[in-house]
Amino acid sequence: MEQQMLKDKAVIIKWASCGMGLTMAELFAEEGIVAVLTDRE
Repeated sequence: MEQQMLKDKAVIIKWASCGMGLTMAELFAEEGIVAVLTDRE
């Protein structure tokens, strides 16, 4: 992932407790991107 493109940005990830949402959250965290995670559980 190109960090310059996401510099000073934040993302909201729905359904972040499992599957693709969890994977995306982990990848953003590794890159130092601010992520807001939501889920029903």
